Amino acid sequence: MSYIPSNTSDVSYFDIIGVNEREVEALVVLKYPKFHSAISKLAAQMPNGIQKKSGNPIFEIYRQGNYYASSTIATSATVGGNKVVTFSDSTFEAIPVGNMVYDENSTAIGKVISKSAGNMTIGFVANANTSYTSFQSGDFAVGYKAIDGGDMGSNDDRVSKEYIMRAPDKYRNIVGSMNQTVSLTHNDFFQKQYLAGSSGSGTYALTKEMQALNVLQQQYTKRMLSNTPAVFSGSEPVGSSLLNQILTMDGIYRPLSSTLTLAEIKSATKNYGSKGSASTNELVIFGGIQYVAEFQDALESYVTTAGDKNTVGGVKVDGLNVFSYGYAGYDLKLVHDPVLDYKEMWGTNADGYSKRSRSAIWMNTSPVEAEQGGTLPFICDYYFGVNADIQRLVIEGFYNDKGQRVQVGANGKKGATVEFTWDKQTQLSNPSATMYHGS
Repeated sequence: MSYIPSNTSDVSYFDIIGVNEREVEALVVLKYPKFHSAISKLAAQMPNGIQKKSGNPIFEIYRQGNYYASSTIATSATVGGNKVVTFSDSTFEAIPVGNMVYDENSTAIGKVISKSAGNMTIGFVANANTSYTSFQSGDFAVGYKAIDGGDMGSNDDRVSKEYIMRAPDKYRNIVGSMNQTVSLTHNDFFQKQYLAGSSGSGTYALTKEMQALNVLQQQYTKRMLSNTPAVFSGSEPVGSSLLNQILTMDGIYRPLSSTLTLAEIKSATKNYGSKGSASTNELVIFGGIQYVAEFQDALESYVTTAGDKNTVGGVKVDGLNVFSYGYAGYDLKLVHDPVLDYKEMWGTNADGYSKRSRSAIWMNTSPVEAEQGGTLPFICDYYFGVNADIQRLVIEGFYNDKGQRVQVGANGKKGATVEFTWDKQTQLSNPSATMYHGS
């Protein structure tokens, strides 16, 4: 059994399985090399970005959101000088008795006198318009929010206040499993079109295995960037994809069906910022060719830096060509992700481009603060088992994985099977700070 890191290059891969220096007899040009998403390349360089699961492939993610207690009023009536309201959320009772409460639509300020699930009685406290000494007809009106103003305070009683704690949101995901199998025959080991060992021995470096690894990576990329929901199965587990995490774990979805304009980019940036979930002003945008080209056309005058040696999320990252723009207080780092342009993977639009070429994922890539202290990387790779790698198992026949003759019983076959297994799931640490911009 061999363990092969998922971001290994061809050369180091062959070093791992013990193949020596070799002479090239013939090279096969890859039409679309590597099949690694730019997001995967970035995630692979994040410190502490590997999480290992054992015993159970299901994992839970807890997030304490940046919530503020408020609810929309469904009905409102004045009773004995107080406002008696019900809420659209029939379970809402997150503002404690004794707290100040603000009216979203007027300058009136009240105090929670009593409450139950979905109901509240509010007493008058003050109005910024000092000519009003009681509630007016438009105060705490239907369709507007009642917003928590905090404890009124009391010099006589400072200890017997109602305490409300908001439990964090809990999401679940599972480490999915993917496999690829390669059958190697006698001819595969010794045919000249493959790479022959420079020592003249039977060692080899077959393209079949590299093809299998590329297919495995390609299929994983397709799964992670599609809207793939989690399947909590013991025999055929499927993890929730990055796109599905954004759409179902409190991320932002902003549709985009036509040319990306400067006005749309500005609106999208403000849309993202209004969520208030990003811990810093650094946003990395991974987009297809149409998205990146139109983004650059629109924001050409806003460019600040460009190059392939960058700092992303506080980590020096090489190999990604990043263009940085400044707008609305954000440092927008634009990265072209070529895998989104792959028409065979995503289908083709009427204009001849991939159906994902005019789409992008926006991420706040800074470390995510934990409530208990410390930080997590913005994205993690979860693996099931003790090794955070692709596993390679060789089932030997008449030849082993070095092309050496072996005896496997009287009925040994002239060949071998190589099985690759990848139990991996990429997980966003804070999907609330991500946005999908596309169709």
